[in-house]
Amino acid sequence: MMNQFFSQISLSPREAYEYVKDGAAIVDIRPEYETSFRVFDVPEVIYLPYSIYRDEFYSIPKQTPLIIADSVGNQCKIVASYLIEQGYSQVACMAGGIVEWDRAGLPLKKDGDYEMVGGCACRLQPQKPRAAGSAVSPK
Repeated sequence: MMNQFFSQISLSPREAYEYVKDGAAIVDIRPEYETSFRVFDVPEVIYLPYSIYRDEFYSIPKQTPLIIADSVGNQCKIVASYLIEQGYSQVACMAGGIVEWDRAGLPLKKDGDYEMVGGCACRLQPQKPRAAGSAVSPK
């Protein structure tokens, strides 16, 4: 299955999940505040926020098949193209991001108290913040 992986640039969440079960890693490029509420519950997730991917991409292993994921699929192709330019050959995007992953009922860890609420992006805040932080946020 892995050999066919990179013949397509865009994978559905279900296809991505099958590849993850076969050894691929998800590269989650969402900003930190978005990873406090829900995260992918799979064996290998690499957190690389979009804002720093050009500075930190070198920490991602080149031998691992990578599936780039964001919130809804808007920025993953930019990061995937950049990684391919840097010599990564096993890169694909997940269509629809974590939103579609969630809709498909695929494994997630959620902290309901940290669901972001607010009228616009500039006013987002956790629903019930705790001093200890989110229970699911990557550390």
